[in-house]
Parts: sequence; C-alpha cells; structure tokens
Amino acid sequence: MSEMLANQYFISERYSEAFEEYSKLPREKQNNIIIKEKMIISAAFDENFEDALSMIKELIRDQFDKSNKIKINTEAYPSIEVINKFESQTKQKQGYKDVIKMKIAILTFFSDQDKSLEIFKELKGSIYADIVTPFFNYHIKNSK
Repeated sequence: MSEMLANQYFISERYSEAFEEYSKLPREKQNNIIIKEKMIISAAFDENFEDALSMIKELIRDQFDKSNKIKINTEAYPSIEVINKFESQTKQKQGYKDVIKMKIAILTFFSDQDKSLEIFKELKGSIYADIVTPFFNYHIKNSK
C-alpha cells in the first residue's frame, strides 16, 4: 500500500510526501533501483540534498557496471525540460542559485555525470560545501 501511495505522490509532484512514503518501505524495496531513483529525485526536489547524495553514493557503490556507468532507469528520470527550467532559473534568481544548482547537479547525475560533476565542483565553494565535497571526493575515488 505504501509503495502505491508513494508512487501517486511522486506522479503528482508531491515530493516530500513521496519521499516519506518510500522511506517507510522495507529496506529490500528501498534498494530496488527504480524506487531508489524516485527517492533521490524526490529528495532533490524537496531540497533534502544530504539524503539525495547519500543515496547516490549507494547507487555508485551498488550499481556500477563494468564501464563505470550507473545503470539508468528512464522511467524515474526527470525530463530534460525540468532541468532546462532549473538552468534558466539560475540566471533569474540569484538568491536561490546554489539551491537550484544542487537540484540540477543531482538530477543530471543520471543522464550526464560529467556535467553533474562540474556543477558539484562549482558547489564545493558554496553553502553546500560540507555535503558536496565528501560526495565529490567519493565519486572521483570510486570512478577510477
């Protein structure tokens, strides 16, 4: 029941509630890549960046294939339009620039890891340095 409710929240863009419901699922369900990706996306949209990065680390650890690429599930992946919208907002909303960049970095991690890592690198000097720097270093260390 909780997974269906979480999916309903996710589809209706109620990301905080979706994340909360996905978090109630048993651990083996949460380890399902589709659910994990939806949790990461929900956390990113809800500005719960620490949890999003922690779950991406889990994906890096658990899901890398032989070519060092994370297996992407396009069902959960947000559309390019959403990312483009966020990118245009970084030009318009100076006060929220780092928040929007964090969202873009997390969401683009699934489609363009090089672009994502460039944004994370920029954010190492931001208010998010405490969570971005360890994540960035972890990714670089584990992608070699």
